[in-house]
Amino acid sequence: MRRKSVIRSVVEDVWEEIPAEELKQTQDFLKATQTLRAPKDDVVRKSAESEIHEILVNIYDQDTTKREKELASIEERVTLLRSQLEKRKTSKQEIISLRLKTIIYRADGLEFPENAPMTPDPEPDFETGAGSGLVPSLPFVPNDFPPPRPRSF
Repeated sequence: MRRKSVIRSVVEDVWEEIPAEELKQTQDFLKATQTLRAPKDDVVRKSAESEIHEILVNIYDQDTTKREKELASIEERVTLLRSQLEKRKTSKQEIISLRLKTIIYRADGLEFPENAPMTPDPEPDFETGAGSGLVPSLPFVPNDFPPPRPRSF
């Protein structure tokens, strides 16, 4: 087994206030469908059909606008990911060299302890040095490192 990063979309239902315009649109739709069901003359039915048609066109347009915004957000993310991939491709040798150097240093016992901070804290405590990224967040003993392993070439 190995670890794999997976990007997932999460859909969450939340309660929100219904905008007044949407509430009126829903009420108009229900009224028009009730009118359509009632035994009335053809003129009233045609008027109700026309009103329902207008409401459905409005709902469709709102949905299309929402989907276009979502698609623009996805396209922006894809553009960012393509940019990062191109940057990685141009830095291929540097990335590989850095990784190789890290592996060699680790084999020689020249690595930071696992509890050492990886990135500097944005707000370090300058009096104690804690959170600065310069002092390990947990105390460590220098002899905590494994002895260097002999390398063969």
